[in-house]
Amino acid sequence: AISTGVMLGLQPLLYHTPTGQALYFPYNLNIAVPAMAFEHLIFIGFIELAVTAMVIRYFQQSDPEMLKITEEVNA
Repeated sequence: AISTGVMLGLQPLLYHTPTGQALYFPYNLNIAVPAMAFEHLIFIGFIELAVTAMVIRYFQQSDPEMLKITEEVNA
């Protein structure tokens, strides 16, 4: 999310008309990065947490061996 905010925030600096008007995204870095980070950390983060928890719970119930950490044996 932060990298997307940086990419969007750079758009007005890179792509603009001769008069300085942004062609693609009108907000610069000091607006785009905090907006993207806040949205994903506060709102989308809870959805990602819930989906990840459901997937792990499914694996715990269906195939617990899949979640075990095993050591690699160097031959």
